[in-house]
Amino acid sequence: MKTTYVIITGMHRTGTSMLAGALGICGLDIGTNFRPEPHPCNPKGYFEDLMFRKLNLKLMRKAGIGPGSFVLPEYFQIKNGKFSTQRIAEFIRTWDRGHPVGWKDPRACLTLGIWKKFIPDLKVITISRPAIEIANSLKTRRPDWTIEFGLKVTNRYLDNLESYCKDIPRIDVQYHDFFVDLRTRMFILLGLCDFIGVNPVNGWVNKVEEFIDKKLWRERQAAK
Repeated sequence: MKTTYVIITGMHRTGTSMLAGALGICGLDIGTNFRPEPHPCNPKGYFEDLMFRKLNLKLMRKAGIGPGSFVLPEYFQIKNGKFSTQRIAEFIRTWDRGHPVGWKDPRACLTLGIWKKFIPDLKVITISRPAIEIANSLKTRRPDWTIEFGLKVTNRYLDNLESYCKDIPRIDVQYHDFFVDLRTRMFILLGLCDFIGVNPVNGWVNKVEEFIDKKLWRERQAAK
């Protein structure tokens, strides 16, 4: 069976970790090479393959973007930058497992152009949230940021994402929809599983319900 490669991405603070974790529960192979201990910002985990994250950071550094992955130059096209084709190709080969596999990283909003060159039939799943909510959430994590700066960074990420996804099969889901009710959550995840070719494992509904923290709807009232 041919391997289906999936990238899960979206701007920081939009629920990419929640989405990746839920898809992993459903049966998508997202690996186990994660950071060993939970972080206060994401106590249930980031679900980012450490090598995928490392490669994205390297690509961004070559494009002149700092390791914090937020502050961007006024103009850049990372897809035209220099990068190590050998390391990326080897990473992809190690994931050629004959079934759907997925990698999650918000930074992929900025690097999809490169991954697409290596994986012509790449699929992408993104998650969205109102920009003002993202900016408010970023400010709780980076108090030195203004809301205006958070909005600027958010728009730059999303502009790049939309540019790269013009010719990539993609499904975008809404962060808020995961907190409507059980039926809506299951409907979304079943649609995503069908898109990437995953048959949900037994017991996935209860496991996902236990996993998704209903308190994750951050700054909802503040953003209104």
